[in-house]
Amino acid sequence: MEFRETNRREYLRQPHVIIIGIIILCVIAAALISGVRRVQQMQRAANGDVFDACSEFVPDEILCRFTASNQSKGSANSIVTTTTTNGEKTEVTTIEIESPDRMKSVSLDGLQEIEAYIILDAVTYVKDLDENIWAMYTDSEFTPSEDSVNYDFTSANAQDVIEFRDRYTYKGTESCDDRTCHKYEIIDTTQPDTTTSMWFDTEEFLLRKYATISSEFTSQTQFRYQDVKISAPSPTREVTESELEAYL
Repeated sequence: MEFRETNRREYLRQPHVIIIGIIILCVIAAALISGVRRVQQMQRAANGDVFDACSEFVPDEILCRFTASNQSKGSANSIVTTTTTNGEKTEVTTIEIESPDRMKSVSLDGLQEIEAYIILDAVTYVKDLDENIWAMYTDSEFTPSEDSVNYDFTSANAQDVIEFRDRYTYKGTESCDDRTCHKYEIIDTTQPDTTTSMWFDTEEFLLRKYATISSEFTSQTQFRYQDVKISAPSPTREVTESELEAYL
């Protein structure tokens, strides 16, 4: 993933995450932070209200239960692992999310670490792989983020309504690890050679797996929900914001 042209540090802070209100980074680079794509809603709704609002416009009870569960869950205390294969190359990125402002990401090319960063509230750490030291920058203007995944079901023309109603096709249930999951295929007419699917479990309706397959790459993401605690790394070297960008 290339987001070096602008303030990448700010980009990294967005819970990744993706996909239907869950955190995701660019699958080609095998980096998924979050998850999660955040959609701004005109007003925040309680869990039950999300299901009701969705049901008014999207004729799919299962999909609406998924939206309600994921808005309630948010992105905290989750581990997201994405494996991307492009030809002979395979990269694995694991993102641990304690909260939207506390997360750790490590990317591997085979057994070799190719990128690592940690965000702890106002402080961002990026690993200098050559010197095995962490560049540390503290943002004096830091403000906490809200941990929420918000959907817009305010009208029949709302973005989420259109996507869930017109782009998601139910494919039945199948096993995913030790659970049974609902499977949906996501249609994107702009990428006819790409197949995208997602799985969420039949009990908690939480996203468990997301996969994208094309002629150029294959990306599979696994989601786990458990307690996560991120600690500050060492050794560190304090840098300015502009100096930090050089490590990104």
